[in-house]
Amino acid sequence: MKFEEYRKHDAISLAGLITKRQVSAEELLETAIARAEQVNPAINAIVHKKYERARARSRQAFPTGR
Repeated sequence: MKFEEYRKHDAISLAGLITKRQVSAEELLETAIARAEQVNPAINAIVHKKYERARARSRQAFPTGR
């Protein structure tokens, strides 16, 4: 997913896309990481990059909320 599409959604909507299998959690994570890497040099908001941990978690099963 391109960032332009990603940014049109809130967290609930993104979770819905995952549930409907329209996008994977891994794909959304990679979109978020790419954007963070793009803007972080200017804002220095991410000090500890734990991308590998996030990638491992995105491959785990998510709760269904039921």
